[in-house]
Amino acid sequence: MCASAPGDGPPAGEPRPDLEFQRVSLEDGVSHNLIYAIHQDRTGFLWFGTMYGLVRYDGRQYVAYRHDPDDPASLSTDDIVCIAEDAAGHLWVGTFGGGVNRLDPATGQVRRFLPAGPDSSRLSDGVVWDLACAPDGTVWVGTRGGLDRIDPTSGRVTRFAADPDDPRSAPAGPV
Repeated sequence: MCASAPGDGPPAGEPRPDLEFQRVSLEDGVSHNLIYAIHQDRTGFLWFGTMYGLVRYDGRQYVAYRHDPDDPASLSTDDIVCIAEDAAGHLWVGTFGGGVNRLDPATGQVRRFLPAGPDSSRLSDGVVWDLACAPDGTVWVGTRGGLDRIDPTSGRVTRFAADPDDPRSAPAGPV
């Protein structure tokens, strides 16, 4: 999406001669050339969600955050689909198959919010399409299985299931 304000340069969609692009590659430290998500955090770091993990760029070097099957404090999976940042500076990372991960960039610690099992307090699905952090700290999660809400303080997940008898209920299926 492109937007432009009056007097702010060329109209949206037209080339800007003052922009330069620099290609980065696997040799530069990006874990994969297929990037699903980009986020710039409050401190200026760029974060890239790729098929092979989360990558932080500080303007000089890349640092990769990957899934480690022997470390429950690592990302739940490497296939990163979306990234959001809450008011406390935590990154919320949505994955394809591994639910949601909350990363504290200061410590590198990860907390996982996993998909449904027998416990209904888990995410409705592990495929996360989008995340939104509300001003009150609540994190809204759009999954392949529906809409969920995470309370980051308690860790409680609330599912908003479709009810065919209630036209005001959440939609059925992917959100």
